[in-house]
Amino acid sequence: MDYWNGSTSRKIGLAVARLPAKVPVTDQRYAGALMINPGGPGGSGIDIVRRAGSVLQNILDTFDDPSDRPANDSNARYYDILSFDPRGAPWMLRVLAEGNIGSSDAAQGRLWSMSHALGATCSAKPDAHDDIKRHVSTASVARDMLELMEKHGQWREAEASKSCRQSTNSGRGSRISNVQGRKVRESLQYKPGQEKLQYWGFSYGTYLGSTFASMFPDRIERMILDGVVNAPNYLQALWSDNLIDTEKVLRSFYHHCASAGPSACALARKDSTAAEIEKRVHDILLGIFHNPLPVNGTIPEVITYSDTKNLIFSGLYTPLRSFPVVAELLAGLERGDGTEFAKLLAQSHQFHCSDSPDRSGRIHSTSTVNYAGLAVACGDGDAQGFLTYSLFDKHRLELESMSPHFGAIWSALRLQCAGWQTRPLHRFRGPFTAHTSHPILWIGNTADPVTTLHSAHEMARHFPDSVVLTQDSPGHCSIAAFSLCTVGRVRTYLHFGELPEKGTVCKADQRPFGDGGAHADGVAMGMEGREVWMADEEVRMLASGHAKLAEAVWGEGAGFVRQIVGGRVRI
Repeated sequence: MDYWNGSTSRKIGLAVARLPAKVPVTDQRYAGALMINPGGPGGSGIDIVRRAGSVLQNILDTFDDPSDRPANDSNARYYDILSFDPRGAPWMLRVLAEGNIGSSDAAQGRLWSMSHALGATCSAKPDAHDDIKRHVSTASVARDMLELMEKHGQWREAEASKSCRQSTNSGRGSRISNVQGRKVRESLQYKPGQEKLQYWGFSYGTYLGSTFASMFPDRIERMILDGVVNAPNYLQALWSDNLIDTEKVLRSFYHHCASAGPSACALARKDSTAAEIEKRVHDILLGIFHNPLPVNGTIPEVITYSDTKNLIFSGLYTPLRSFPVVAELLAGLERGDGTEFAKLLAQSHQFHCSDSPDRSGRIHSTSTVNYAGLAVACGDGDAQGFLTYSLFDKHRLELESMSPHFGAIWSALRLQCAGWQTRPLHRFRGPFTAHTSHPILWIGNTADPVTTLHSAHEMARHFPDSVVLTQDSPGHCSIAAFSLCTVGRVRTYLHFGELPEKGTVCKADQRPFGDGGAHADGVAMGMEGREVWMADEEVRMLASGHAKLAEAVWGEGAGFVRQIVGGRVRI
């Protein structure tokens, strides 16, 4: 539980998942374990391995099946995919959706009071050193990663040694040599205190990665930080520079919808302009602000202004998957039809008109939100006990000046920390800078709604010899859009350690609503390009834990929907 306190023997258990490489560890083409973090804080690594591990392998491994490549091919690479649920991840609490800040005159005051009530309820006693809430900081998670590397190194050598014994047995009957450990080649031998990390972190996972790089700079084999968090800003619990490009992504929704036309975008009409679609969306929001839409059916529902704003904001994370769904649901609201939207919300509410209410006689919602991420984010950041209501209101206005549509929603992050009282025993405060044992590859999109390209450049300059790869596309992290160029640069870096040239910009091969994507149907791609495109498409559906709107509509994204309904935002 506490790596830095030698007098304690308290332990915690971490759920770990590994998708085995397509070759055994003794195969010369085995490239080790690539650790993945999906973001959050508190995002489930188990879930990403289970749901997207195989497609990540298809993208990152050498394209050919191992059986089709020579066993001694020095250019072939096949990876284990490894991840874990960060400490504290299962911690869930029931919440009541009060609506977003700005959804009513009373919403901000209610949420302010709720955050302080939650913080007081979940506070740890100052002398409670064994309270898990005091040990969930990013510093502790980074140290967990180091421990997992050590465990993987031990396992790797044991597997190789077992293979050697089996080989000896098969060739020499039952004789087993006492020097078989020497048959394990040097690259597979466990090196205590020297095992190095291969890592791909998305969003908050970039903060975790930059923390690890700053704490353990000599323990990096490869590190990709994708959708970069500006660590000093996060460390102050400000969250004030995330929305620089948010409105740019929203404008891309209007632009691509108009370009695609009514055959692809439900909000478009013949000869629609981006400005006309923007005006209609504004009118939809204004109308539902004053008149929430009731939906009749087996499950009663009311679609609110907050629901609609959260839908649009969440859709900015993965435009390729989400923009068509957002357009369809908004077009339905414009017609006064909220049936499909209600299906989306019902998965979270699970609100039932029943003859058998609970023992209190009430019929209630079962919405829950994972507050482990809140404990991590607020604990990592500076204590916000000094934040008064008026200072917070000033902060909200600053964010709204940056993003008029979504600044109020984003301000809820700092508001939640205003009432948080538990402080971690161990918190990394920087500096976020280091000469790492291998330079870092940073990736940023030209229009990311919550982690800006500017942040990637700002962080990279503190880690000498690292490089920023730019992907010219809207959405959160590079997996929000397919780019064969980006995939190629990532592979080259992972396989051979070679960074892209400084200033490299990768174009996306498909655009939202499918309007004019040169490679949307695989044309002009080789076989490898088509296969990688298909795998990357699946990653966008499965690995994006923030905007699985299409899945949610069809019944597979209830966890994400709970975040929409609760008005909780994550990176």
